[in-house]
Amino acid sequence: ARLENPQRRVPPDTFEDNLRAMVTRARDAGATPLLLTTPLRPFVPLIQNEVLAEVDGRSQWVTQDWWVNRELEKRGLTLETATGTLELQEVLDAGLERYPQWPYLHFLRAREHQKAGRTQEARAALSRAAQHDSERRVMDEYAERVRSVAAALDVELIDLARTFAARRELLFNDVVHPNIQGHRVIADQLAEALLRLDSAATSSGAP
Repeated sequence: ARLENPQRRVPPDTFEDNLRAMVTRARDAGATPLLLTTPLRPFVPLIQNEVLAEVDGRSQWVTQDWWVNRELEKRGLTLETATGTLELQEVLDAGLERYPQWPYLHFLRAREHQKAGRTQEARAALSRAAQHDSERRVMDEYAERVRSVAAALDVELIDLARTFAARRELLFNDVVHPNIQGHRVIADQLAEALLRLDSAATSSGAP
């Protein structure tokens, strides 16, 4: 859960081998496999894992949002009350000077630009946030492995990652957990796939 030389519990190649084995065993048991990719909230960087930062003169493992909130608390502010203030600008300036690789800082800078009507600057900051969003790239890599297995083994795929990325309404409670509307989207996608598979099985005479 830390981004300094992180160790993956299941490397992508092993993940794909496991997935292929699951599909094969499911079919051997008479089941019809159905694969899904993991949905993620678009635009907002993934900052679930800890990063190494300087806190009170010593190195400490913290999340990026914790660091921002703590810097604002020193000024008697929260992220909500600091929006549009010089204090938030100072925190972001200092943070980006020290931690230019933190996507959350670029995201907050983009939000400030957007609220001030600086659209071009906002897009540039969002681009930098995406460039440094290493956790999302990891998730994208595993999603591609799911798509690869589905295509290679002719498995029904519900690509929730792409479905959610294309939606503009708020479908998450946070960055990774869908809200009620998000779960409804998942349920609808599952229902459509199950009906499609059921129809195919009926037309082929399969039990």
